[in-house]
Amino acid sequence: MSKFNHYHPAGDEVPDAVARFVLALAASLALHLALALGVQIKAAQPVGRVRAAMEVRIERALQAGIKEPLLTASVADTTEKKPEEPKPIEVKPAPQPPAPAEPAPAILPTLDIPLLEDPTWYPAKQVDMHPVALSPIKPVYPEKGAELGVDGKVVLLLLIDETGVVKEVSVVEADPEGIFEESALAAFREARFAPAQKNGRAVKSRVLIRVTYELNDRKKPVMTQPPTLIAP
Repeated sequence: MSKFNHYHPAGDEVPDAVARFVLALAASLALHLALALGVQIKAAQPVGRVRAAMEVRIERALQAGIKEPLLTASVADTTEKKPEEPKPIEVKPAPQPPAPAEPAPAILPTLDIPLLEDPTWYPAKQVDMHPVALSPIKPVYPEKGAELGVDGKVVLLLLIDETGVVKEVSVVEADPEGIFEESALAAFREARFAPAQKNGRAVKSRVLIRVTYELNDRKKPVMTQPPTLIAP
């Protein structure tokens, strides 16, 4: 086998790793070619001849055609990531103890304070209930009237307090005059009444009462009962 001239361009050196790769590739190709052509390969051959047979002229073009494998490596992102700020932990306030129950207000003793006395003497039309006599009132027929054989009438004004007592009585009208007035006054000065009522309470009142004197067919005095209350 003729030897190949080794030609190395000036200034260019084949890296050892590439040379070994090319030699291994050439050996593999030669072996497969021999098997395809039925060429027997002797097992024992001098090392020098095998090395000479496997010499290959490495042309510059071959060197240019074989590209060095690019070694790529993923570069881990070394940028230091800013650690995420921990989310603030929501702290629920501890439950407040229930406010102490307010003490029950002390029960003060009730004082019976009497209501101020109402000084008003209410007329009959301003009260809810009129005063009512507790017992029949029977004036006496005056003798002078019986002697004269005349009838008569007297209108009285009564001031009755909140207890039903007649505080004052006076004559408003009399017919005929000078005969029946004293009889009527005497009868009502001593009378007792259930007091008038206003808004659910007893009040003072002033009422007009008509007292009538009559004679029967035999000229005997007859009193009209009860005396008539006149609304002023």
